[in-house]
Amino acid sequence: MISDAYENKYDKAILISSDGDFSPLIEKVRKLKKEVDICYFAECVSDDLLNISNGRYLINKKIVKKFFYIEKKKKKSLKK
Repeated sequence: MISDAYENKYDKAILISSDGDFSPLIEKVRKLKKEVDICYFAECVSDDLLNISNGRYLINKKIVKKFFYIEKKKKKSLKK
């Protein structure tokens, strides 16, 4: 995210996370005049992350599953 911001490859980043460890990254990206929106889970979101971001969007597992393909495990057949 930071290297692409320096190279001016985007205007807005979207981060899917609730982890406050990303706050310093977002601060640096915003100093480069880029917007950062946060998609977060309500159960465990960092206040720092919400306060530093430009936009905030509450998501849940149902929403996330629409955007990510999860391969189902094949059932083992029982042969006798």
